[in-house]
Amino acid sequence: MEEFFEAWVEAIFARVARHTGGQLRIGRKRETICPIVWNPPYAGSQRYILPDLVLDRGNQTLIIDAKFKGHWEELQLGRWSMLDESVRENHRNDLLQVLAYSTVAESKTITSCLVYPCTFQSWEWLRRQGRVVHRGSL
Repeated sequence: MEEFFEAWVEAIFARVARHTGGQLRIGRKRETICPIVWNPPYAGSQRYILPDLVLDRGNQTLIIDAKFKGHWEELQLGRWSMLDESVRENHRNDLLQVLAYSTVAESKTITSCLVYPCTFQSWEWLRRQGRVVHRGSL
């Protein structure tokens, strides 16, 4: 299901790229690989970072990381302070990962996006509340 979800998100953003004149690079095809240079080289643990999708258009870069995780539902149903620590930690890790991806983009405007699945009922509730997209700025 994780691969299916990521492919579905990829298909959506491929269409966005076609309609906006953007260029989509795909992590599955290793088009988004960003090597990490360690000094000394043998000291590093990770050799690279690999965003799922990077959409470039003019002076704008959109970095997309699809997450097939159920904790999005839990985040919507409860207050942050009342959630299980493991749910909060998973979300923090997702956020830090997509923010790390944003550090390699050189565009004037960089947007990092986490995409989570949810049930149709949750989508409808979020839509009615005007909360389909959550934004934070640095």
